[in-house]
Amino acid sequence: MKHVLYGFGALIGVLVIASLLIPQAPEPVKEPPMTEKTPFYRGGQDAKIVTAENGARVNADFKAFITEGPWAKVKSWQVAPKIHAITGYGLSNYTFIEGDSGLILVDSGLSNGAGTEILKMKEAFSDKPIIAIIYTHHHYTAGSQAIAAHYPEYDMPIYGHPDVDKNLFSVFSYTAAGSFRRGNMQFGHFLPKEGPDAAYGIAEPVFDDPSLNARGHLPVTHPVKDGEEVTIDGVKLVFHHAIADTEDSLIIHFPDLDAVVHNTAVMPFLFPMYTLRGDYYRSPPEVLDTIDKLRALNPEYLLGCHGEPIIGKENIQNFTTAYRDALAFIFQQTIQGINLGLAPEEIARRVQLPPAYAEIPELFTAYVDVEHMVRGIYRGIIGWWANDPADLHPPANNELGAEIVDGFGGAQAVLARAQSVLDEGRYNLAARLAGYVLDADPEHQQGGKIKAEALRKMAYATPTGIQSRNFLLTEALRLEGKVQIETRLALAPDILSAQMIAALPLETFLQSLTHTINAEAASDLVVTVRIAFSDIGRDFALFIRNGAVELQAKTPETHDLTLSLGVAQWAQIAAGDTDLSALLQAGLARLEGDKAVVDAFLRAYARVL
Repeated sequence: MKHVLYGFGALIGVLVIASLLIPQAPEPVKEPPMTEKTPFYRGGQDAKIVTAENGARVNADFKAFITEGPWAKVKSWQVAPKIHAITGYGLSNYTFIEGDSGLILVDSGLSNGAGTEILKMKEAFSDKPIIAIIYTHHHYTAGSQAIAAHYPEYDMPIYGHPDVDKNLFSVFSYTAAGSFRRGNMQFGHFLPKEGPDAAYGIAEPVFDDPSLNARGHLPVTHPVKDGEEVTIDGVKLVFHHAIADTEDSLIIHFPDLDAVVHNTAVMPFLFPMYTLRGDYYRSPPEVLDTIDKLRALNPEYLLGCHGEPIIGKENIQNFTTAYRDALAFIFQQTIQGINLGLAPEEIARRVQLPPAYAEIPELFTAYVDVEHMVRGIYRGIIGWWANDPADLHPPANNELGAEIVDGFGGAQAVLARAQSVLDEGRYNLAARLAGYVLDADPEHQQGGKIKAEALRKMAYATPTGIQSRNFLLTEALRLEGKVQIETRLALAPDILSAQMIAALPLETFLQSLTHTINAEAASDLVVTVRIAFSDIGRDFALFIRNGAVELQAKTPETHDLTLSLGVAQWAQIAAGDTDLSALLQAGLARLEGDKAVVDAFLRAYARVL
């Protein structure tokens, strides 16, 4: 303990000395005035609102991004003598590298149907079979089963980052219910298909046959190390680990072809250093290091998993350097604001891309607003607290809302002001004022109506159509009672079938039992539950200790309860097709132990089991 106290004392001493050496600002740093043109949430882009083909009201720049961008139509590219690419078939690309006897495919899409269609498109430029698949990251792996099934004579090798399968399955654990709910909002799944509020964006292929819409992921058979060199069918490859929108990304260098295929933060729209659906912290230094790794390879041909191929060393260097500098500017200016002691909202208003970057088409903010990236970086580095001690123990929203409403002279006075600023085009302020009324009275109809109108005004005008528009419109429709967004604990999101869950590793959804327990009901419960899957001979142990839960893949010799069931029955529970009580009554599961303990366990998991 002595050395710990000494270290802490030394640290304090260093900080005191540093405070004496560093010049102190004589007065608080003042935020510079806004210099950007009036933003969309203040009416600045209302004149750009247009109507899309399905009736959706959208920003004209975003509409052009969708209708004229690299996904506007399917294209087949002969990039080089041995390199072919297909772009525009959904968001992801498909790259083919010709070997001695067959083709190496990079990425396989989002479904079995996508894989099947890509096989058909491939026939137009090559009759060679696909003899290997490479994953640039875990997002576009789901067409592999269909592709491998088309070539039963091959034991299809799958190359990828060592963490691809782990990261893919992690999507279905812990925050699965919340992540899928927010993901559905982000991609407009709650929005109508036609009309002003319709979803509008990059269309992924959907098939009439449900089996084609299923994810056909195949596990990685050849995990690759950073810097590893391999030869596939006579083609030399060097794999480099990368950090971008996933931590299992790859840069794949084909030195003999002077070509690189990659998933990095270089894409045909401003890379989302933060995404509204929620994701791991995308560390800017790591993202920038990855882009630098890409630049250092200096290829003649650059093919990303998104967007169109880029040809020519100078073109590639100019593009990747400008892209890197734009992201570096946002990061560096955010750090400067942190060091000046500014709050995230102040920094977000300060940091605006200079015209030299903002006018580059590939840096268009279709996916993310710069201010959202600033806030994400702030939290990733500093955490949630933004310097104001009043935020350390803030009042409840309903209390604060009630006080503001009373201070205004009642709800009608607040809403009259909200309507006034709404008419002036100050949409974000109108939404916040109406929100205070809803905090005080969540059922207030006029408050919901004004807030919904303010959100809709912003949604139609925002150039960030991939996610901001969808979140704004979804909440507007919810306030109007036109959509219902269920918020509940769940073992699995509703979009997963029992068959899909049964195909995942058991630990994926068993782990969800650690965070779906009713803590109040289990506050006095101390019990060890053996979960036995008799059909596959595997056991797990669930330790419940006063509301805290631990899952282990090894059962201790002594336990209080034994839950016996099959994998198929567990998958049905996780999918919500049945519950444990029904399975117990039908004899398809057994829960053995002291009745009082059994009852206590069932009460603790009544909401999900």
